[in-house]
Amino acid sequence: MMLRIFLGILLGFSACALPWLATILLGGLLVAKYEKYYEIVPIFFLNDAIYGVSEPRFFGFPFLMTLIATVMVLLSFFVRSRMFESAFIRR
Repeated sequence: MMLRIFLGILLGFSACALPWLATILLGGLLVAKYEKYYEIVPIFFLNDAIYGVSEPRFFGFPFLMTLIATVMVLLSFFVRSRMFESAFIRR
């Protein structure tokens, strides 16, 4: 539990101080490591609140990192359920 809290603080620091690619990579690793890692969505929202800019290539949507975090969490739910479902069927 202490490791998860430390990694959440590290992700928050990453969202404020590191480039966006490092934040996405660290967030993806944490979503893959921990089941139900919801902390990523508010942290990425903080990143969008600080640095988010509406760009025409994303149809003027300024919350792109929040959208990425939501997709990563939902995708992890889908992949984990498929992984465990197929593991139980084969037994």
